Amino acid sequence: MNKNRYLWIALIVSALTTSALDVAAQDRPVWQGGVTFRDGTVIKMGVGLVPAGALDLRPDIITVGKMVPNEPDSHPFIRILRLADGRVAMYEVRVKPLEQKRQFEVKLRSVAPTPQQAKEWGIDALRVESSFLKNYEEPIIVNNGDTLAIEVLRNPRTSVRLVDYFLISDRPVPEVEKNRETLAKQAKVLAMEDIELSLHGFEIRKNGKSIFKREGGMSGRFIWLDVPNVGRFIFSLTPNAEAGGFVKAAYVTSQQISFTHGADQYDLVTSQPIVHASGVYDLWMLFDPTFTLPMSNLFKGHDGFPSGAADSFPGVKGVKEN
Repeated sequence: MNKNRYLWIALIVSALTTSALDVAAQDRPVWQGGVTFRDGTVIKMGVGLVPAGALDLRPDIITVGKMVPNEPDSHPFIRILRLADGRVAMYEVRVKPLEQKRQFEVKLRSVAPTPQQAKEWGIDALRVESSFLKNYEEPIIVNNGDTLAIEVLRNPRTSVRLVDYFLISDRPVPEVEKNRETLAKQAKVLAMEDIELSLHGFEIRKNGKSIFKREGGMSGRFIWLDVPNVGRFIFSLTPNAEAGGFVKAAYVTSQQISFTHGADQYDLVTSQPIVHASGVYDLWMLFDPTFTLPMSNLFKGHDGFPSGAADSFPGVKGVKEN
């Protein structure tokens, strides 16, 4: 990995199930998380299939934050879409605010994984496809709140297209569905594994003393925090996480997560709700003492508290994936 350029700032991993693809078959994005940057820029991400009724493309999606020291406002990240047949769409996205965020400039660039990256991300470097980028060589200007659709892969036999979507805004944008038939098809009973945890504008306190603050944030069914020289703490609301080694060892309220590690008490206090509910709730936690990020020396001079979110987690059975 290039030691001067790359920094993982968030990892969002999810897999499409058949039910999720039914939604995508209506030529609409299946939204799967997003990130909020320090300056307030929000990028919501999703995928979709065209034409309607196509169910033969089922990607795993990975979004990896990327640091470019000389471009602090470009919000770069690498987007990876893996198909079951081994093909991979992989490209770099840079989003730069313009005109006081009334518009955004989006640049797409090819990127080749190093052998180490290919191993970490579970991809075949020889199956990476980027020919679609010839259609996006010039910068794309997107209005605040608009959705950008990028055609990334096409099935040569069926002509089914996989489309990557980015909704770019200066504030979170709620999903609004007006078609009652679509609502009826998608409706289900809300289960605990459907609820996302959110960390936005949070402060970390150790034994009552503030040790870190962050303005941006992320959300997902699993969220994790890496404490330097300690390890990674991963959290979930669902008891099903016990299948992956999680234990009921933390608590969450509307704007606080509390847990202990050894003799130390940690509290994550947020400026926005972690869960939209009143009261105190059990939180399942997995401690990973061996977790390290590539090029950890890059954190010298940076915040040093990597965090991220995921919609699924390896080894956890019974957790619904969207």
